[in-house]
Amino acid sequence: LRLTNTLRPDEDLAHPVCQAIEESARQIQANFERDMTVFGEAADSLEGLEQSRKTLSLNRAVPLMVVIEREARREQARSRSARAVKALCATDVPMPVKVFLERLWVRVLAHVHQISGDKSQEWIHALATANRLIESVQPKTDAEARKALVGDLPALLGELRAGLDLIAAPESLRERALHSFAVLHAAALHGKQPDKLAQQDTLPPPVAPRIDTVPEFPRLQIIRLSPDSEPERELPDGFLHLKPGDRLQLGLPDASRKNFQVSWIGGMPRMLLLARPEDDATLLLPLRWLASQADARSLSVEEPFERAACTAMKSR
Repeated sequence: LRLTNTLRPDEDLAHPVCQAIEESARQIQANFERDMTVFGEAADSLEGLEQSRKTLSLNRAVPLMVVIEREARREQARSRSARAVKALCATDVPMPVKVFLERLWVRVLAHVHQISGDKSQEWIHALATANRLIESVQPKTDAEARKALVGDLPALLGELRAGLDLIAAPESLRERALHSFAVLHAAALHGKQPDKLAQQDTLPPPVAPRIDTVPEFPRLQIIRLSPDSEPERELPDGFLHLKPGDRLQLGLPDASRKNFQVSWIGGMPRMLLLARPEDDATLLLPLRWLASQADARSLSVEEPFERAACTAMKSR
């Protein structure tokens, strides 16, 4: 019954697994009265098929390691940037600045991290620019602080524009942010907090995960998270100890729902490669994505038997 865990409920009877199960059942029906060893032979045959399918699934990871490592670096950049922005916004940051950092500058940070890493001067400079933006909108109560802000603003705004160029941010989003900063800076130069209207802004919804492909492996689907995706959540207990060979049922971003077998798990942050033994479809995703999927679940070894037994009892 474990063989059927990744098959569709309406799988074609010509499928090799269906054919193997049918043949085993036929052999048992024809021979069990005179030869009880037929049960063991049928079990050995099906277990051999299960093992070959498992091996096929596990071997999917070998040619994909270059892509897996590349996606792990992308996810590391996304996760590290999201945590950095969360720390930046931990203080009382005006909403327009918070929106800018969480929806735009986080993507700049992810881009810099992926290209140059978090030990690079580019990364340090991008973080410092965000810090300078936060500091620039605080009220300046003395002449020296106001003079320093006036002198720094052209360079700061230029660095913000340069960062937005890296991610090809739409012009409308740039102008919206820069206009709100102008209002905040005017209030800061007068040594006061901006009025409530200037502090108001709406945090757009996070960008939803998407399914992408890569040219070198067109049958590989990759679930990619945006740098401004939802905050990270704790991974449910059922997914803490996944290992190759385990089975999962997932609802995917394209609204489909499928059963998979774990082919490979590893990397930092953890990446998960899932396969379907009956076809060459393979799915790569960040393990933490499962934390946001309420309908994702691990398929136990006992579940197919229990489901079949329940169906048999109802049919009596």
